[in-house]
Amino acid sequence: MKKSNRRSFIKDNVVGGALIALSTSTYAGVPTPPEIEGPFYPLYPQKDQDFDLTQVDGHAHKAKGDVVNIQGN
Repeated sequence: MKKSNRRSFIKDNVVGGALIALSTSTYAGVPTPPEIEGPFYPLYPQKDQDFDLTQVDGHAHKAKGDVVNIQGN
C-alpha cells in the first residue's frame, strides 16, 4: 500500500488540474449548436379537446394514480 505524503499529494493535484485544464480547452473551438425555433404546434388537431387529463377519448379506463387538483387565483 502506498503511503501518502505532502509531495505526492501536491504532484497528483497539479497533474490532475493540468489535465482538466487541457481537456476543457480542447472543446473551446467547438461552436454551440443553433437554437431550435419555436413554438411548435401539432400538425393535426387533437381528438380530445377537454381539460380532463385523467380520461382520454378513445380509452376505456382513466389514468392510474392519484388525481391532484391544482387551482390558482
